[in-house]
Amino acid sequence: MRKFILDINPATGEVIEKIKCSSPGEVASGVKLARKAFKIWSKTPLKKRIALFKNIARDLHKEKKSIGMLITKEMGKIYKSAVGECEGTAYAIEENIKMAEKAAETEIHKEDTLITELHRIPLGAVAVITPWNFPVGMPESLLSPAILMGNTVVFKPSENTPLTGKAIYEIYNRYLPKGVINLLQGAEEVGEMVINSDIDMVAFVGSQEVGKKSWKFVLRN
Repeated sequence: MRKFILDINPATGEVIEKIKCSSPGEVASGVKLARKAFKIWSKTPLKKRIALFKNIARDLHKEKKSIGMLITKEMGKIYKSAVGECEGTAYAIEENIKMAEKAAETEIHKEDTLITELHRIPLGAVAVITPWNFPVGMPESLLSPAILMGNTVVFKPSENTPLTGKAIYEIYNRYLPKGVINLLQGAEEVGEMVINSDIDMVAFVGSQEVGKKSWKFVLRN
């Protein structure tokens, strides 16, 4: 297993930063923290979770220029588009809040004298693995729904945009209790360790190869 990944600016070829890959012990520790945090976070009222996420959305919008610059350096997206991605993602959090409120409502189904209630409950620790092409929007689309609904996560961003992933993590972690979100860095080896760890669900956007490995998780469980 490689010990470092090189974060390279595609426009210049320069190394932006040398990033340490998460070790097997760090992967296990991240999952353990997520499982521990789940016991409390899953019981936290939705209104409180939503209040924390409004702060996350606000900070993402506030820091759109610095994160946009980071996106441009790491994966070459035009700066204006990169800032636009951050703005759009901040609004997407607000939309995910609305969807979480709707999903959390108890559904009542009646058929003659039979009344059925449908309650949605969190699953547990979720592995979130995301690609490089929308390094803010894609992670948010998986992180926010999972966490808002009471799950905890271990998050591995693409090895091509590790600093953008770290910036997202730092904003979420600024407001969420310890262990609700945990950052792991690395390439495919780390992703495989995460998929094969003690998690309850895999949420990812990526290649068919990654999909096949995630499918093994489904078959295993």
